[in-house]
Amino acid sequence: DTFTVNWASKGEGALPGLDLNAYLDDNQYLRTAGFRTYGEEARTHGADAKLTSRFGRHKLEYGMNYSRQNVSVYNGTKTGTVDSTGYYNAGRETGTINGLFAQQTLALGELFSAGLGVRQDWYDYTDTHGQQFKQDGLSPNASLTFAPNDAFSTRLSYAEAFRGAGPIEAYLIDVGPGTAV
Repeated sequence: DTFTVNWASKGEGALPGLDLNAYLDDNQYLRTAGFRTYGEEARTHGADAKLTSRFGRHKLEYGMNYSRQNVSVYNGTKTGTVDSTGYYNAGRETGTINGLFAQQTLALGELFSAGLGVRQDWYDYTDTHGQQFKQDGLSPNASLTFAPNDAFSTRLSYAEAFRGAGPIEAYLIDVGPGTAV
C-alpha cells in the first residue's frame, strides 16, 4: 500500500516555486509452507521539499529529503518475539536518511546550458543486532546540454552518488545462528 500527498506552487516574482511531497509505503510478503508462515515487511515514510528560484534564464533548485525505513523478517520456526502482526519477528533493521541538495542550471547563450549541483546525505542505520552505523557523504554532479530547438537536445553529464549503510532486502537480514527463515 502506498499513500502520497503532493503540493506545488510555481512562485511569482521574487518568490520561489515550492514542491512538497510526503509518502507512506507499506509492503508485506507472507508465505505459508505447511503450518509455518514466514515473510518480510518493509515500511517506509518520508518527505521532500524543493524550492525553485529563477533569475532570468537561470534556475536554482534547492531543498531537503527525509526517509525512514523499518524492515522486518517473520519466520515460521516460532523463534523471536511476536509483534503486532501476530507473527514471530526474527529480525528488524531501521534506517534514516536526511539530505540537502542544490542544483544550478545556467544558460550559456541560446543553444547551451550547464548544470552544477551537490547533495549532502546523512545515514543512520541500526542492524538486527542493535549495532548503529552513522555515515555521511557528498554527491556532486555537472552537465552540459546542447539544445538547438525544442524537439531535440543532447546532454553530457557526470555524477557521483554516495550511498550509506541502510536496511537491505528483508530476505537477506541476518537473523542469527540456528534461526531458519
